[in-house]
Amino acid sequence: MATTSRNYIYIDGVEIMRPREFELEREDIYAAEYTSMSGDIIADKTGWRYAEQELKWDALPQSQFEVLTSISGQFTLGFYDESNTYVEEECIRTSSVSSPYREAHRGEYWWKEPSVKVRFIYAHNS
Repeated sequence: MATTSRNYIYIDGVEIMRPREFELEREDIYAAEYTSMSGDIIADKTGWRYAEQELKWDALPQSQFEVLTSISGQFTLGFYDESNTYVEEECIRTSSVSSPYREAHRGEYWWKEPSVKVRFIYAHNS
């Protein structure tokens, strides 16, 4: 089966296999939130961003695993959204890269069940 662009994400332009269950959710950003005397919560919606995401794979080859472990500070995450539009978002890594073990397969090491958490840092107005 031929691969398509939806089979990958891009970390600072480097192609990585798309994590399993990679479905981003939007979360609203509110300012000046308060609770009224009647208990109602009132807030001004200032925009939205993608919610924090844990990226999980069944396995990654050594070269792609090293891309995850080399992330330091802010990075660009590129992906194709549900409408097949290419999107780039600025993120930060919020966890260390976890991987229980690795195996050699056809002369290359593969890391089993790696995962990492990322937070999207920019807000959108629409």
